[in-house]
Amino acid sequence: MDFDRSTKHPSPLAVANIVCRGGTEDWRKLYWYLKENPSFRPTALKALAVADNEGFPGCVILFQDAIRRMDEDDMAASRSPDTPPGQSCQDGGT
Repeated sequence: MDFDRSTKHPSPLAVANIVCRGGTEDWRKLYWYLKENPSFRPTALKALAVADNEGFPGCVILFQDAIRRMDEDDMAASRSPDTPPGQSCQDGGT
């Protein structure tokens, strides 16, 4: 995927453009990029918060929800089965 020639991460503008004006393959690549790069998710959420919805109404909301689910899944995976909900292993869980 061409992230507007960004070398490390897509630019916030590229994220907004891909979601608002991209096609299925672009969305798929961005989704997997975000899945594999959790440190970039907050930047993507900020970009999507100000994105214009004219291309495909609802895609921005779907991507925002998907990013939030990725974060929730990562948090759930970081807890051990014996750790109560709301407490991570680093917070004293086993």
